[in-house]
Amino acid sequence: MPKVVPTYAEDAKKRILHAASEEFREKGYFQSTMDGIANRLGISKGAIYRYFESKEKILSALYATAPDNLRSLFLVASKDPVLASREVFDKMATKPNANLFVDFLAEASVNTDLQKTMRQNIEKFSAALESVISQKNSTKVRTTCSKSSERIHDSIVTLGLVFNGLLCWLAIGVSEEVVRETWTKAVDILLGAALKIQTSAT
Repeated sequence: MPKVVPTYAEDAKKRILHAASEEFREKGYFQSTMDGIANRLGISKGAIYRYFESKEKILSALYATAPDNLRSLFLVASKDPVLASREVFDKMATKPNANLFVDFLAEASVNTDLQKTMRQNIEKFSAALESVISQKNSTKVRTTCSKSSERIHDSIVTLGLVFNGLLCWLAIGVSEEVVRETWTKAVDILLGAALKIQTSAT
């Protein structure tokens, strides 16, 4: 078998994950097939198996990219952390994404690999957001108080829980307007308040 150049292999994996993401969002994870993903790419199913041994492995790899994707969205959003949080939520909180998230949870209930990935992502999401918020807020204030830093960390962790819960709301048919209003309030109450306390503490 010919050797695969590493850069080509990484590019191939990215293209497979992109096609799988579209397939899962349109059809739902459980209704999607490896054949469907292959058809989107115009390749054989066997070509996908060179990089991913199963649909479950693709799902796990796809979810593993989520923290970096979230960070990228935040970096190009508003310079204000609170406004950026609202903008990113507007881009991510869609019905297809919500349905896919619920599929993630359902598959994770029986898939130990995905369980591990999701647990690892809890810390990665928080770390990514803390880093971006620190960058966006650096021109206004520098964190010198460990308590204010801890408060922001706790706010971000809690917002992660709210975010996941609101995706579940979307999946069961709660209106996008109600979901976005709830998110805005949560961001103001949690992150907005924490940043104000940080400002007064420095």
